[in-house]
Amino acid sequence: MSRPDSAKSAESPIDLKGQHEAIALYVRIASILKGRIVRGDWPHGAPVPGVDQLSRTYSVARATARQALQALVAEGLIVSERGRGSRVSYVKPPVSEIDGGLFRVLAPEPKGHKIVILERRHHVPLNTALFKVGVPYESYTLIRKVHLLDGIPYGYYEVSIAAELYARLPAGADGRQKLARLLASIGVEMAKGEDVLTVDSADWEEAVHLQYPMASPIARVVRVMTDRSGRIAYAANNIYRGDKFKQTRAVSGYLYVPDEPTSSQTRRNVNPVG
Repeated sequence: MSRPDSAKSAESPIDLKGQHEAIALYVRIASILKGRIVRGDWPHGAPVPGVDQLSRTYSVARATARQALQALVAEGLIVSERGRGSRVSYVKPPVSEIDGGLFRVLAPEPKGHKIVILERRHHVPLNTALFKVGVPYESYTLIRKVHLLDGIPYGYYEVSIAAELYARLPAGADGRQKLARLLASIGVEMAKGEDVLTVDSADWEEAVHLQYPMASPIARVVRVMTDRSGRIAYAANNIYRGDKFKQTRAVSGYLYVPDEPTSSQTRRNVNPVG
């Protein structure tokens, strides 16, 4: 297998100077290579550019290039063998299950799904700095857990359920079924919900729980749902692996803009091609 094309630019060295100069050169190079591995540009088993090639490509000393490769080895992304070079050891998980509704709140758990409870803490206050929609209940049960599919973690969750509602759930049911579905099963009706999605990087704790390289991309979803009384029944900080998360949205509504200000509420189509 030939070296990845994206690493063959010895004639056009990449300038790593700029706003991130405080970050060590080897860390910057390692982050570039890690991005290509995690995204799947370089699949499992693909050869990784060697010390000489990295040194030429990024105009750095051989010792710096060697440090970058050692950092990837330490993260379990590549393996190196004397005389044979380095190859990608990271296996990118499949994402086909996501379009089937894996991340929808009330979607049933698919075959091969597993929930691992890390911690339950009872009678704790809600973090109102994070969850600002609705009025909080007096206290909550905080559940920290990991969801896996076919043995691969895809989400790490910190979910707060109103304590008086959690007390009504069957014992241990939160280790078998999603909490939002459990609340629906006991007749809790949600009147309002809000998701805030941001792109972030995994910290050390999140990376450990997700079995995912630290600082790799994650999708963070802060979710709040209020019941008919206007109180926050469910609040969650959900962290999904970037290589497992996929969201599909209809964008037809973005193809229209309002007409010039008139009394009419009609809309005209905008040709994006011009």
